Amino acid sequence: MIDDAALMRLNAQFWRAPTVADLIAEQSPRVIQSLDDFAAPWWPDEESAEAFDAFLIESRAEPDTPCW
Repeated sequence: MIDDAALMRLNAQFWRAPTVADLIAEQSPRVIQSLDDFAAPWWPDEESAEAFDAFLIESRAEPDTPCW
């Protein structure tokens, strides 16, 4: 069983507004260095952007099918 002091600490922790620095430390986001970081390594280079868009639309229409 949690005592009142512990419950008060948990309550305060829950309701605190984390700073951006707190969120960065907690989540460890990846820093994007180049647009190449956004590239899909599994998508063939010879395919067009239109083919990629069509692929995304089709894969989103089938929620049980992963797009990779």
